[in-house]
Amino acid sequence: MAQLTQKAIITAFLNLLEKRPFEKITVRDIVVECGITRNTFYYHYEDVYAVLKELLATETKRASDQIGESDRLVDCFLKAMSFALEHKQAAYHLCCSSRRDELLRCLNMEADNTLKQFVDRAARGTQASEEDQQRIIRFYCCALVGILNDWVDSGMQQDLASEIRRVGLLMEGSIKSALENSAKQ
Repeated sequence: MAQLTQKAIITAFLNLLEKRPFEKITVRDIVVECGITRNTFYYHYEDVYAVLKELLATETKRASDQIGESDRLVDCFLKAMSFALEHKQAAYHLCCSSRRDELLRCLNMEADNTLKQFVDRAARGTQASEEDQQRIIRFYCCALVGILNDWVDSGMQQDLASEIRRVGLLMEGSIKSALENSAKQ
């Protein structure tokens, strides 16, 4: 029962975040949207910030779990940015809030987890160093978060999924190449 209530609170919060800026969402708004009492809310969460942390942690785990065994970089990129792609307005409201850094940390974690799985698979059978594998992961994490920042800063005019697909296709094979270069050193 507790998990259902928490899920309902997260869903209500996300629905509200799709409609308005983070700073304009209150506990009262969530309990009304969710149909629970304030006491029930406070039994599960300390405040709205705790709900946000839970949402971002859940989304990070979900994206990481979905990567599967794909050998395509573009699939990895799309999974890493799945929250922003699926919840465009919520991502925008978070990026334009005082919690932007928290969202970017979450997206970095999503990208890092997803890319780590991808790089680990690509590195099988190579002699690429662990340090170089970490460098590759960090490089692509920064690129993905940079794409998201540009998208938000430009008013979200372009199609983010199309941009990520295009970059993913342009960079296809680059991780394998980087791992091979590491192994040669």
